[in-house]
Amino acid sequence: RVCLHLASFVDDAQLRSVIQDIACDNVVVMRRRGLLTLSEALLVRDLWLFGYFGPSGSARGKRDAQLLDEAGRLLQAMCRSIGYATVNIPWDVAPYILHSPTDQGTTEATEDAAIPPLRITVFGGFEIALGDQLIDEGTLRRKARLFIEVLALHLGRDVSRDELLKTLWPRSERKRALDNFYTVWSNVRNALGGGEPYVIYEGGFFHLNNRVVISDVGEFEQLSRNILLERVDNAALMDTYVRIESLYRGGLLPGERMVPYIDSRREKYREMYIDNMITASERALGMNDVRLALWFARKAYEFERKREDVYLALIRAQAAAGQRCTAIRTYFECTTYLRDELGIDPSAEMQTIYGRLITEDPTLRELTQETFKLAP
Repeated sequence: RVCLHLASFVDDAQLRSVIQDIACDNVVVMRRRGLLTLSEALLVRDLWLFGYFGPSGSARGKRDAQLLDEAGRLLQAMCRSIGYATVNIPWDVAPYILHSPTDQGTTEATEDAAIPPLRITVFGGFEIALGDQLIDEGTLRRKARLFIEVLALHLGRDVSRDELLKTLWPRSERKRALDNFYTVWSNVRNALGGGEPYVIYEGGFFHLNNRVVISDVGEFEQLSRNILLERVDNAALMDTYVRIESLYRGGLLPGERMVPYIDSRREKYREMYIDNMITASERALGMNDVRLALWFARKAYEFERKREDVYLALIRAQAAAGQRCTAIRTYFECTTYLRDELGIDPSAEMQTIYGRLITEDPTLRELTQETFKLAP
C-alpha cells in the first residue's frame, strides 16, 4: 500500500489506472472490517483524488462515508505526531462537493456553492444532461462527443492527450491531429459551460471529475463489483441484477462504430452483462423464483447464442418452469451450434440435463432435431 501511495505521484496515466485497479480490492476489505493503518488511510486519500469514490453527498454509501471519516482521523493523528497543526483532508474541503440534504453540518453557503451534476449515458446510445437539462446533441461535434465518451469509459481515470489523439484521429499526422484537438476541446468546454469543474485538464492529462460527473457505465461497474464482493440479502441482490439489466439497454454506444477503443469496451461490457444475467438466473432458481430466472436467462440468450453456459442457464430455467418441450428445443439448438460451428459435443453437464428431462417425461424421446426443423 505504501508503494502504491508513492507510485500515485508519478504522472503516468497507465500507472494510475493500474494503481486504482489494485487498490479496489483493498477498499473492499476496508469497507468490511474498517480502516486500521496509516498506509490504508493514505491509499483512501489517493483513491479519493483519483475519483474512485464517485459523487459525494447522497450518492456516497454509508460504508464509504465511514471509511473516509476513519481515514481523516488517522491522517490528522499522523500530522499531529510530527508537529503539524492541521492536514488537508480533500473530502472535507473539496470545492465541488454535492451535499445531500441529510449531510450533517451543511451550511447555506455550501448549498449555494453546489453545482448541478453532469450525467452521461453511454448504454443504449449517447446522452448528456447538465442538472435536469439535456444538452442538445447538436451542440457537440462528433469528435467532441467521442472525446466525452472516451473520458466516461475511463471512469475518472486520467487519459493522456496523446491517447486521445490516437483514438480520435488514428490515421492523421500529429500536427493535424493537434490542430483538430484544440478545436474539439474548445467545443467540449463551450457545451459544458466552460468545461470546469466537469472535465479536469492537468499536465497533458484529462479526466472527468467524478465528484460532479455521474455515468451509467460507472454505476454498472459498481453494481457488478458489489455483486461479486459484497454480502447482501437475496431481495437486494435481485434488485441489483434488475438494475444492471435496466442500465444495459441494448449495449454500449451502439451508434459508435469503427472506433477500436469503443469496440473493445463494448465487448467487455457485453460479456459482463451476459455473465451477470446467467448468475442472476441461477440465483433466482436458488430462491425458487422461476419467473425471474426465465427473465434473466432470456436476456442472456437475447445477446449471446455462442456460449454453452447461456444455453445451460436457459434450459435450467425452462425446465424449472415446466417448459420441457421448449427446453429440449433449446438443447438441440445448442448441440447443433456446437457441432456445426465448433465441431465439438455438448458438455457432460448439458447431456445430464437432457437425460434428466427425457427420464422425467419419456414422451420427449420422440423429439429430435428434425422435429424442430419442421416446426413453423
